[in-house]
Amino acid sequence: MILKCCPFCGGEAIMKLYGTGIDRYYMIHCGNNCGALMTDEGVKNHPGCDDSLETKRIILINAWNKRTQTRYQMVRDNLDFNN
Repeated sequence: MILKCCPFCGGEAIMKLYGTGIDRYYMIHCGNNCGALMTDEGVKNHPGCDDSLETKRIILINAWNKRTQTRYQMVRDNLDFNN
């Protein structure tokens, strides 16, 4: 599963597993230190979550990747740099 770049600054997104034992959780944050971050807190209430770390990881990545495109991103994505 691909982790998209930071939705705020475009920096590299970094995902790490923190904690030990039953207190383990995932967090995604921006590598540019712009302050963007998301944890798997609250994922238990997500439909289909079986409380496993792998399920929480997938739901967290999907949540991070779900965003609306800014006007800049739409223009950038539609530019043809080969011409």
